[in-house]
Amino acid sequence: MTSIGSDNLLMAYTHVAHDVRIGDHVIIGNSVGLAGHVIIEDWVDVSLTAACTNSAALAGSLHRAVQRSEAGRAAVFADQP
Repeated sequence: MTSIGSDNLLMAYTHVAHDVRIGDHVIIGNSVGLAGHVIIEDWVDVSLTAACTNSAALAGSLHRAVQRSEAGRAAVFADQP
């Protein structure tokens, strides 16, 4: 199930697909696409025009590291360097 936390900013033309989990205090820039099963944790900023799939971050830049989770999903963690 798709879930979106509190105090987030999703800018124009953002696409959030099925089974995406977005934490709290997240900023997602213009024209960002989040494919199914992507996890964005708390306090993460995603740059405009980034595309996040369930295996990688493509065609843009993330302000935080992207790692594969145990379930095989891509997860963006705010605590990574």
